[in-house]
Amino acid sequence: MRHVYHITRYGAISSILRILTSFAGGGFILKRHGSDTAFINHLLQSTVLESIPLIILDSDYPHAPDYTFPAPIEDITSLVAYVQAHPELYDPTKLLIGGFSAGANIALGVTVFLGEEAIRAGQPHPIQGVVAFYPPVNIGNRHANPEILRPTHPVPGTILPKPMTNFFDACYFHSSPNPDEERQKPYASPILADVSTFPGKVLLITCEYDGLRISSEELRAKLLADGKIDVRGRIVEGVAHGWDSEITKEGVPGWKERVETYDEAAKLVRDVAAN
Repeated sequence: MRHVYHITRYGAISSILRILTSFAGGGFILKRHGSDTAFINHLLQSTVLESIPLIILDSDYPHAPDYTFPAPIEDITSLVAYVQAHPELYDPTKLLIGGFSAGANIALGVTVFLGEEAIRAGQPHPIQGVVAFYPPVNIGNRHANPEILRPTHPVPGTILPKPMTNFFDACYFHSSPNPDEERQKPYASPILADVSTFPGKVLLITCEYDGLRISSEELRAKLLADGKIDVRGRIVEGVAHGWDSEITKEGVPGWKERVETYDEAAKLVRDVAAN
């Protein structure tokens, strides 16, 4: 299922060229499609993007345990192929992909998968940028994502217990004859991917009180060390996993950080559109 959003002041959808696809989190198993409307609305109303024709596809993906890895990667890869096959609707040279939590893992995994295909074919990467909010990037090594010390005061977001993340991972790979081998594939665990398979711009947002932060920051360091990728984002202090989805009104803890990080995503979209 896809929800299509665009800025109405630019007229019919046929005139909208730039595209960003977004995928919700949910540990690969929870059906949360449509839960990222705050992010989507922020982009559509952003002054940063007021001169940028933009269409956003809020896309669902096959969920475990009925559909296990690599079904979501294959499904979203087909979506990218559809976009590329319709240049009358979309500009395939201005394609971004993004997501939250498990959706961010899928977004990164798709860019790695497509990057590998592009390298084999001697072609440029078909994705120009990726937006990843608090992704799991090292499913191949569960111990690389330790539990974070709990804060001494309430913070927005969820402290992910290790049994929960282990359960999500087990559901995602349960039908594989060799799940340990599948977990090591770079489009399952993007931290294991060659840097050359990533697009030119990467926005990576992590959370202070999130065990997934450890591996994600290692991925950030790996991409930065290469020196060829425009790596953006930061560790958001004082929040836990998925904090932005819990914010309901201006001024509460985490609100400022949500606005700032969503603005960073808008700037990435703008910069891709400008190239």
